Amino acid sequence: WDVTRGQNEIIAVLDTGVDMNHPDLQGHLLPGIDYVPAVTDFDPSPDPAAPNHTHGTHVTGIANALTNNGVGIAGVAWDASTLPVRIIGPTGAAIDDEMLGIVYAVGHGATVINMSLGGAGWFQNERNAMNYAANYGVIVVASAGNDNSGVPFYPASYDHVISVANITSSETRSPSSNFGPYIDISAPGTNIHSTLYDNTYGDMSGTSMAAPHIAGVIALIQSAGRADTPAEVMEALLCTGKNLGTAGWDQYYGWGLVQANQAVLYTPGTNACLSTVANDSIDNAQPLTFHFSHTIDTTHATSWAGDPMPCAGDKNNTVWYRFDATRQGTLFLDTAGSSYDTVLAAYRKPASSLELAGCNNDADGGTTTSYLPIAVNVGDVLYVMVASNEKIVYDPLYPTRATPVGGTLKFKAELDYIPLAGCFGSEYSTSSIICISE
Repeated sequence: WDVTRGQNEIIAVLDTGVDMNHPDLQGHLLPGIDYVPAVTDFDPSPDPAAPNHTHGTHVTGIANALTNNGVGIAGVAWDASTLPVRIIGPTGAAIDDEMLGIVYAVGHGATVINMSLGGAGWFQNERNAMNYAANYGVIVVASAGNDNSGVPFYPASYDHVISVANITSSETRSPSSNFGPYIDISAPGTNIHSTLYDNTYGDMSGTSMAAPHIAGVIALIQSAGRADTPAEVMEALLCTGKNLGTAGWDQYYGWGLVQANQAVLYTPGTNACLSTVANDSIDNAQPLTFHFSHTIDTTHATSWAGDPMPCAGDKNNTVWYRFDATRQGTLFLDTAGSSYDTVLAAYRKPASSLELAGCNNDADGGTTTSYLPIAVNVGDVLYVMVASNEKIVYDPLYPTRATPVGGTLKFKAELDYIPLAGCFGSEYSTSSIICISE
C-alpha cells in the first residue's frame, strides 16, 4: 500500500448485489445495474428476502472496502472503485444474465471482473462471454468451487479466467476447496471478516471469499504500472505465489498463495513461470513455407472471441498458421502423428473477414489425423486453424479427476505448385523445377 492502493482501477462485482448504503463501501461505489428482475433496473441492491442476499456485499468489502476511516475492515485495493452488477437472484445466476453482466462491466470501464459463483456445467455462451472480456483486455477472476472435487467448475475453468482456491489461516488448503488442472492461485477464504448487508459485518468462508482477494491484488498490480498487458499482470500475480505444495504449479494450490507485495513490485520477464503458445491467436499466426513441419505442445493453447467455429468440436486449444501464396498450386495440410484428435480449418482473408476455404476432422475415420488440400492462387492469404476435437474426459474410476484437452500437435504443410510457363518438374529431384527460355 506504500506503492499503490488501486487508484484509477474499477473492480466489477457480478454477484447478488451490493448494499449501496454501507458506510464502509459508499465512497467507492459506482452506479451499477440489476439484471435479475424481469425488467432491468439500475439499482444493484440485493433482495433482502433472498437467502444469499448478503453475499455480494461481503465479496465487495474484501476487494476494496474503505480503509483508514476508523470503521470496519480494510479492503485489498482500497482506492479502487466498485462497479456493482447484480446477476444472482434467489435461485442463482442465469447464463444470459452473466453474459449481460460481462458486457456491461467491459463497457463501463472495468479493469477486473470478480465472479464468486459457478457450477459444473460447460456452456458455449458463457465461454463466449469470458472470451469477450479477454478480447478487451479485462481480466476475469472466479471462485474455484467448494465441493472438494476435481470436476471442472465454471466459469473458473474457462480459458482466460483466473481460478482461485481457498486457503485457511494456517496456510493449508480448505477441505472443501476444489482442485484440478484449472486451479491458478490460492488466497485466504476461510472465516473472512467483511461487510454484510444493512451496515453490518460478519465472517463467511469459501472460494467466493478467496476470489475477491485476487481481484483486489490485480487492481493493485494494474495501478502500480509495472505490468502493461493482461498477460504481464497474470505473470506478476502467478509467478510470485508462495509455494504451499509441490514446487511450481500443483492442482491444489495452483501457483501458490498470493503475495501482494511481490506481485506489485514484480517486473515482467523477471521470473516468467507460465507456459505459453506463441501462435495461440490469429494475430500471432506462424508463417508457413512451401515445405513446413512443426511440433508443438498445445496443452496451454486457448480460444479467443474471434476464433471461428470449425466443422467439429468447440474450438478448444486453437493454434494458428498463415500462408501468403506467391505461387499457384495446392497446399496440403495434415496432422498425422498428433497425440490428440485434431480439427483442421483453413480460411481465406480477402479483406477484414474470414471466409471458410475447407475443414476436416478425421482424414481416415475415427483417428487423430486431419488432412486438408486447399487450392491457392498468387496473392491469396490463407489462415489455418488447428483445434482440438476433444472435450474434458472423465475417468469413471476417479470421477473427481479431469484431463485437459490438447497435447502434442504434429503439423505439416506442403505446397504442390504449378510450374511457370516453360518450366517442368525434374525427374531426379521432387524439389527442383527446370525452366527453359529462348
